[in-house]
Amino acid sequence: YTFANCKKALEVSNNDLVKAEEWLKEQALALGWAKAAKVAGRSTLQGLIAVTSDSKNAAMVEVNCETDFVAKNTTFQELVMKAANACFNVAKNQSDFKDSVIKFDLDSAQLNKLPSTDEKPLEEEVALLVSQVGENVTLRRAMCLKVSEDLLIAGCTHPFSGKKDSTLTGKYGSLLVYKAHFDDSNVSEVAKQLCQHVIGMKPTKIGDIEKDLPKENKDDETVMIHQYFLMDPETTVFEILTSSGISPKEYFRFECGEEIIKSVENDDHEEKLVNKCC
Repeated sequence: YTFANCKKALEVSNNDLVKAEEWLKEQALALGWAKAAKVAGRSTLQGLIAVTSDSKNAAMVEVNCETDFVAKNTTFQELVMKAANACFNVAKNQSDFKDSVIKFDLDSAQLNKLPSTDEKPLEEEVALLVSQVGENVTLRRAMCLKVSEDLLIAGCTHPFSGKKDSTLTGKYGSLLVYKAHFDDSNVSEVAKQLCQHVIGMKPTKIGDIEKDLPKENKDDETVMIHQYFLMDPETTVFEILTSSGISPKEYFRFECGEEIIKSVENDDHEEKLVNKCC
């Protein structure tokens, strides 16, 4: 807050520090809503993916901004953490198991309404941030997971941008739901490496060893079990799964800005077609 605003806050609150602070927050929020309305149409291709998980619950969130400079801003990163924690709490509070995996997605409107750490909606946190950085900031999407007792969850981000408590941030994120057949401390480490593999190799599906045939050129392989393992290019993922006693059930992958980039590319393509036709 500027010196002038602080002075004004003390004047209107009769030097009551608590009331002065409340007044400053109200003014900042009002300014944030006004700025948010002005910048709402701007493209947000930058940002961060956050992954927070324990062995049974997980959340993966994408928060976008306009520039990488803001993505590195501490306040922006705090917002990402708050959004991830809010979604993680939603996942933990699920209890109605019809399947072994409870999975549901949250869109921007749903994310905005989730309570932050002080019980205020996340959209107010976004408005306050916009008032500070002057850029469009959007809570784009989130995924919440909860698994039954016989399954486990692993998660990771890349490149590693930071960690607070159990929350990781980066430009890419992935979650893996798996069953462990061995009671071995090494299993969880291999599961995290498989998450890294999902980020780096971008498989289209896990695959079935009896139904999916490997491609002749391994560089073109998209079935996970037939791909060379990212951490050991001499070994296939199927061999890693067999030796570690892991059965992957599902995996999920987020890439920062991926859906927005596709939308922009499609719009450009349609515009070129229109121009060509005209």
